[in-house]
Amino acid sequence: MTTFVYPLCAAVALFALIYRTRKALLDRTPGNLALCGIFLFVTLGWALVTPWVWTPIANTFGIASLGGLLAQASVIAIIACNTVVLLHFGYDRKEAWRRVSPRLVLVAAVLIAMVVLFNANLTDDRESFAVSRAMSSPIYLTVYITAFTVGQFDVRRLGRRAIRAAPTMWVRRAFRVVIAATMLQTIYIVGRIADILAPPLFGVSGAAWEPVIVASLGIGSILYTIGWFLPDVGPPLNAARVRLRGAKIERELDQLHTALVSAVPHVARRFDEVDSSGKVTRGFPLRRTKDATSAAEFRVWRHIVENRDAQRALSAWMTNEATAIAERVAESARMSPETRAATIEAAQLRAAIRAQRNGAPGAAIDSDTRFAEPADQYEEILFQVKLAYAYFHSPLVDRAVREIFVAKPAL
Repeated sequence: MTTFVYPLCAAVALFALIYRTRKALLDRTPGNLALCGIFLFVTLGWALVTPWVWTPIANTFGIASLGGLLAQASVIAIIACNTVVLLHFGYDRKEAWRRVSPRLVLVAAVLIAMVVLFNANLTDDRESFAVSRAMSSPIYLTVYITAFTVGQFDVRRLGRRAIRAAPTMWVRRAFRVVIAATMLQTIYIVGRIADILAPPLFGVSGAAWEPVIVASLGIGSILYTIGWFLPDVGPPLNAARVRLRGAKIERELDQLHTALVSAVPHVARRFDEVDSSGKVTRGFPLRRTKDATSAAEFRVWRHIVENRDAQRALSAWMTNEATAIAERVAESARMSPETRAATIEAAQLRAAIRAQRNGAPGAAIDSDTRFAEPADQYEEILFQVKLAYAYFHSPLVDRAVREIFVAKPAL
């Protein structure tokens, strides 16, 4: 376990640390610096309990279990860095630091208490630091696991709140992974409490379940690292996904484009068509492309732009009442924020087109009818794919449109 899980966790965190440090040097915000702190302390925490690091530290300082203390101190530091990141997502900088400060004071107090209790009872715990400490100094382990438990609860609570303030889809996903990691740590918490209670109550140590505890902590640590790394790798993954599914995405967007532009044909632009050899087959050359792939990408971008233009034009037939009904119907089902936004916008569009065809008079165009603001062009493409699916296939959209016209039959 120690020769595989520990180095693996340290290596994953070290890779993330190197990558994030480069970004933090360019943008030295508290959030970026705290993310570097998370990866740094995860790397240290696992490296320090790896046998070929633990032994030199013990020999150098003459304290056999110093590596265990430093590793558990790193765990507490990770929690502190997590709260710094999450609070800076949920609040402005001044308010975030006001909330961070007392937490950092508590973290410092916990670390001081751990050092004092550790020095009060120096033993050789290199075989299994936590299990040995549970028997030789249960109060030390009690302080540590109490701080760990409170910290995990705080990170989970802040993560759930920060999801609502997350600026992008991948940041929301990062928070969800971090929350999942804190939930997995429940196994570790229960195991350490059992380490403390088993010797006095049953006369046995926690060695029997130590592999399970270490595995849960290792998986949770990797989830933490992956979660905080997602905002960096997410956009390239979106781009790769769009390229791999290019033909299917084009078909889905073309279907939505046809439905919307047929209702407001004035938004359609006249583009030249380019064949696979790069020749313009008609129209004045607006863009020349070298191959069929480039032409297909161009058609996708055309659909993206014209779909949004059509949405804006159709806002003349979107009413506040219809939007409220679409929101209520979407809220009745559990779904991601992106899917929810796509469902509401699809219901708005279908109701607007139906109202237009029924001869309802249009009002002034409202440019603020969107419920999603994708962070980049690839997120926009993937969102419109969700929008296309909801428009044609979502039973929630069907229900919303029915309720809209029951409530407002004159539309």
